[in-house]
Amino acid sequence: MLKRLKIYIFSFLLLTGSLIADDAGQESLFSIGTGARSMGMGGGFISLADDVSAIYYNPAGLAFIDYQEFSLMHVDLFEGTIYDFGGYAYPHFDFGSFGIGYFRIGTDNIIRRNDYIDEGSFDYSTSQLLFSYARILQENFSYGINFKVIHQSLDTYSDYGFGADVGFLFKFHNNYSAGFILRDLYPAELKLASTTETTPLSIALGMAIQEINITEKSHVNTSIDIEKIENRSVKIHTGAEIIYDNTYALRAGYDKDNFAFGAGLKFSNFKLDYAYKLMDNINDSHRFSLSILIGPSKKQRLQKIQEDEQVRGDIIIENEKQRLFELYYKKGDDYYKNGQLDSSLVYYQRALGFDEENQEINEKIIQIEQRLKRQQPTKITPFIYTDEVETNITAYFAQAENFYNKKYYNAALDMLQLVLDINPEDEQTLELKKTVEDAVSTEISYEMGQATRAEQTGNYIEAIRAYNHILELDPSNNIASAAMSRIGSNIDVAGLLNRGIDLFNKKRYGQSKSSFIEALSIDRQNEVALEYLKKIAQIEVEPTTLEELQRDKAVWKLYLDGLRFMRDKQYEKAIETWNKVLKLYPNNINTINNIEQARLRLISKSE
Repeated sequence: MLKRLKIYIFSFLLLTGSLIADDAGQESLFSIGTGARSMGMGGGFISLADDVSAIYYNPAGLAFIDYQEFSLMHVDLFEGTIYDFGGYAYPHFDFGSFGIGYFRIGTDNIIRRNDYIDEGSFDYSTSQLLFSYARILQENFSYGINFKVIHQSLDTYSDYGFGADVGFLFKFHNNYSAGFILRDLYPAELKLASTTETTPLSIALGMAIQEINITEKSHVNTSIDIEKIENRSVKIHTGAEIIYDNTYALRAGYDKDNFAFGAGLKFSNFKLDYAYKLMDNINDSHRFSLSILIGPSKKQRLQKIQEDEQVRGDIIIENEKQRLFELYYKKGDDYYKNGQLDSSLVYYQRALGFDEENQEINEKIIQIEQRLKRQQPTKITPFIYTDEVETNITAYFAQAENFYNKKYYNAALDMLQLVLDINPEDEQTLELKKTVEDAVSTEISYEMGQATRAEQTGNYIEAIRAYNHILELDPSNNIASAAMSRIGSNIDVAGLLNRGIDLFNKKRYGQSKSSFIEALSIDRQNEVALEYLKKIAQIEVEPTTLEELQRDKAVWKLYLDGLRFMRDKQYEKAIETWNKVLKLYPNNINTINNIEQARLRLISKSE
């Protein structure tokens, strides 16, 4: 039995002898590398790592590959020893890139001898299965991780071990890159019979220059790696390749102890590579690998998804526009049949916004406008200055002051105008109006400066916010309007609407509202965004304030009309007008209180 064990040990040392350097110490059997392309460049591939062989050289490189890739490699070493590799890499634009690789090095049919007598044969092999993951942390920086399952078998003995690698890759200055890897950071332990081996830690650093143009159709890639394996001296891997017309390649390199040469051919989605490595004391080795690029590239897949989303979004938006058109058209018809021409006109005009060439709507709008012109203006009862009017003035002025203090300047001016409609000479009202107008002018000047600086620095969201605020204060400001058109042409409003509708359908109302608000910051009159915001407001069922009404120009006008009807003691019209407000903002406490007051006064008047 002792003699047989000696034979096993001798056979094992024979297999690994070529991987043990003169400076002693052990290294992984798989330090030969993988992929005939990288081998032909001397194995200097840590900072290039732009194909499936990144699974071994630097898993961080998987984050930058563009295609799914499948690769096979075969190497005949010595005395029937064979080294094979198979790998697959899958890049994804959201979740990172994944890879799986299988390595096997082994010798079959080793003759077993006992006292020089043949007693059959046995096999020796070591294999490792790698599961790789890589992700881009920043635009030009990525990390990668390998999880390893290693299996070693010698005759009837076998064992499994587990290990891990971690790598990093940084691309800078266009064509330059640097890579770093810790192989077997978590080392695998394997035990055969009574002997236990631990895979040594390997640290390697590399730099590369890629796509250096030498002619119109040819370029050079070159790299150098410095590797330090535990208990071994520093080793160098370096090489270069010349690629012509992205089809043909010639390679040369130095692989830690000798020279290597190689060639490559790419046709369609196939890559065939060959490497020739000079070896000391044993026959030189020939290495072949075949790689297949699968399917469209990562960029093409992302573009296709974006195009599909755009088409889907366009369909959703068109369907929504059609729905709103039909809704407004029907409301316009209903109001028209009931003789409510003003309301009918509003909804017909909204419907026309979705179908400007609709002849039926255009004819109805013309008819309504002609009928409204023929109607005689309502005679207003002469105004009498009473205690009730004084109370209204006090309330309007107080509300105006409140709006001014909260910097809702337009709302403040609207409330002040209600006072001036009653008493155009009211001094405190005129004084406050001048103060508000000065504040508006100051704020417009400030926001214009903010918007200009933001646009110059490319901060378009901040610029849009500032220009929008200017237009809220002064809707006729031509500079802000032109700027909004200029910026808006560079931003995808349809994409924001599509996202908002999708989130609305998923009942994520807060995020949906943000998308629609952002769309309105670019297109202030966008009907789809306005309609959905009203839906969300109704769903949220939260009490609204006068400030919120003021932001909705059409509703704010209705609210003010109600106040005017109330002031003129036209209580029924006031109630009718405020009910229109409640249809859009059903929980506005101010409007609810106003309706209650109007009803009480109407009852008192009838009594």
